[in-house]
Amino acid sequence: MSLSNDFDQLSLSPFSNQLIQSGYISLPRMQQALIEARNSRRPFMKILEQITGNPLPPTLLRQYKEHHLFTLKILHGIEFINPEAEPVDREQMSQLVQQFIPFEICRRYQVLPLKAIDSNLLVGMVNPSHTEAQEMLTKLLRSHQISWQRVGISQEDYDNFIEQYIPSAINSEKEDQGFGATLVDSTEIFEQPPETISDLFKDEPDSPVVTLVNKILVTAIEREGTHLEIDPQEDNVIIRYRQTQADTLQPLFDPLPKKVAAPITSRLKIMANLDISQRKTPQKGRITKAKGQRTLHFFVNTLPSLHGEKVSIRIVDSNVKPPPLETLISDQSLVESLLTMTDHPTGLLLISSANQRMIYSMLLSLLARKNPQQLNIATLEESISYLLPGVTQIEVDNEGDKDYASVLRSLASQDLDILMVDHLREPTMARMVVEMSRHCLILTSLIAQDGASALAHLSQMVDQSLLADTLIGGIHHYAIPRLCPTCLSVHDPSPKELAQFGISPAKKAEISFYQARTLTAEGIAQARERGRLCRTCSGTGYQGHQAVYEVLRGTASLKTAIAHGSTLTRLKQTFLPEKSALTRALDLIYQGQASLADVATLFPHDLHNTSSPPSVPAKNADLTERLANFEKLLLALTEEFQQLKEAIEANSSSSGEDINLTVMPLYESMVQGASLEALEQDIDPSKETIAGDSLLYEELTDPGDWDALKRELQPEQETIAADFSDLKNSDHRQGLNPFNPVPDPWS
Repeated sequence: MSLSNDFDQLSLSPFSNQLIQSGYISLPRMQQALIEARNSRRPFMKILEQITGNPLPPTLLRQYKEHHLFTLKILHGIEFINPEAEPVDREQMSQLVQQFIPFEICRRYQVLPLKAIDSNLLVGMVNPSHTEAQEMLTKLLRSHQISWQRVGISQEDYDNFIEQYIPSAINSEKEDQGFGATLVDSTEIFEQPPETISDLFKDEPDSPVVTLVNKILVTAIEREGTHLEIDPQEDNVIIRYRQTQADTLQPLFDPLPKKVAAPITSRLKIMANLDISQRKTPQKGRITKAKGQRTLHFFVNTLPSLHGEKVSIRIVDSNVKPPPLETLISDQSLVESLLTMTDHPTGLLLISSANQRMIYSMLLSLLARKNPQQLNIATLEESISYLLPGVTQIEVDNEGDKDYASVLRSLASQDLDILMVDHLREPTMARMVVEMSRHCLILTSLIAQDGASALAHLSQMVDQSLLADTLIGGIHHYAIPRLCPTCLSVHDPSPKELAQFGISPAKKAEISFYQARTLTAEGIAQARERGRLCRTCSGTGYQGHQAVYEVLRGTASLKTAIAHGSTLTRLKQTFLPEKSALTRALDLIYQGQASLADVATLFPHDLHNTSSPPSVPAKNADLTERLANFEKLLLALTEEFQQLKEAIEANSSSSGEDINLTVMPLYESMVQGASLEALEQDIDPSKETIAGDSLLYEELTDPGDWDALKRELQPEQETIAADFSDLKNSDHRQGLNPFNPVPDPWS
């Protein structure tokens, strides 16, 4: 046998090989039948019977039927009905044709109503992916106020069903014109993808596994997928994909049989130049397809799992560009502020969010507005998701030699204008990025709950003075769940909820508050059975997210706070935006797009504390108690001071000696009116003092947080002053209370 014959035999499907091995047909005749089937589009089985002159054996015919339906299922991603396993009532089908779908529509679009279940009609379609047919059926059945569900049906089964409605002359004409051709040649190929994408795969060999893998990749591209997951399970293979900015995965096809998992994985490994014999270690590779101006990159990662190798594919299409900045930020003033920050030739622009994908999209959207023909622009990314023409894009490998630190050291020696680092991972990397921001514009990001937290975290990783010098500003993104407009429910907020947001009862009467109608998994199943499941949100209660942004401007006060190593609380006090993100979130609540509970979850520290009634006496009561403790301490010290002085005078009188005033230098200096400078030498400057006009100074050890007490009482004063001018003329030494003349701070 020749080499070409060997190759042709290897490219045959298992069913074709089985036909040859059974002796039903020879290899040359099988090749002739395949070529004729592809060129004429006639049914493959009829061509086989015509060439061999013999009908197909029942066993092989049943195997062909199962293989054919499996092929169609993979092609369209839905189930195909087998009339032999699931008999169809022809009488009921005839009634449904007369009642709901006219015969001309059935013939034109090759559809048939198979059965009616309550108010749902099951419709068999030869081509379930036919968009025009789906729109026609929806429009037609809407007038009858019934829903419908599509299911696949093979061309042969459709022909058998339709014969009872078509006159023999028309049926003969239909056969002569080739209407009986199957949608696909199920033994060898799947339906050809759209021409613009299929051109990228024209050089691939023709075999079932190759066609299946190509169909998976092409379908993911058609649905604008950015990630593809092929996950083998115990009994099947799950294929899912993720679209741009989507939070969840969606099924690409119905679960496939487990036996196709290994062939799919091997085919992808061959395309990505990976070792197909190595199945116990993770591998990385890339598939590149180019045609004209379009380039597709498939970044393939394999990972051994319990039930086989899981394959993750990241899809990068040169035709897919980063979203425009205006689509990410609806507020034009914020867009202009952000663009103004990017006009700086040097400095650091920080973008923060709890959602890494949103940060990445914004970074690339900012870069896409720059002219790479005039600027030297580079990006440092862990996973490239968009291709930017004219920009040097570097994908790091943290497990190899091309990690963040090594690439940053190489880029530091280049004359860059703009550098984008997707996110700051650790302090060494952050210090290198901040240092490079002295010479070029740096765009980078951090994962944080708010903008002030991002700055506080960054200031702990780098030199604070350098960060204060190079910081341009930043922007923080909040993702607020958007209520489903179809099934949202009215919410009556409690007084406590209103007090948290500072909403008065009068304001409540002017606003309609809403909340999400979220169903449990059991509730979703029950609603689906009753046909009452929301088609907009599928029972989750939400429809995506609404973005809210907060701009952090690198003002002088903010830079000073960073340079002095201020705490997070101090940074939040320094950072006062023109319009806070909480205010923007309240606007969404007033518009009925967000709920109070969801906003409270995102801004827990910005709401009013309602754990206790917000009354001033409760707060002052604590301060009064602390002040009373200080007063008792002063009284005790004063009494002990007087007793000690009297004891010294008594000893001096009994001995007949003069009083040595140096025994109590501090007291005598106060009595004699010593200078303030002399007193300060005897007082520990690290401790707080209470000053009075009578020159009485007592050094106290603070029993509590004295700084906090002073700020709560009078933040603008450093000490508490009292009037002791009548102390020298007072004869009452016992029970002296120097705090009696102190004015009441709450009067």
